[in-house]
Amino acid sequence: MAQAANRLVLDASIGIKWHLADEHDSDLAQHLLHRYRTGDVGLVARAHISYEVFNALMVASRLRRPRLTPQAAIEATRKLYELVSTHPLVLWITDYHKS
Repeated sequence: MAQAANRLVLDASIGIKWHLADEHDSDLAQHLLHRYRTGDVGLVARAHISYEVFNALMVASRLRRPRLTPQAAIEATRKLYELVSTHPLVLWITDYHKS
């Protein structure tokens, strides 16, 4: 993979749009995912992003009109872990403790 020239901060809302096509601007999120996979852009995310994405997808699977099945939410999270393991994603931990 080529060295990414730019790094963008990945928010969970974008990760969710990778799996919920009915989300507003999901096409732009898919384009970002493609650029990430090809190495055109690097992504930086908080260390807990996978938990946020999983939680949102599980909620979407349990609505009165589910947007995906619980199994699809689990599979989407597995794919996120797989993506992160094959493409470098810079994770950072935020210290919320104030002295």
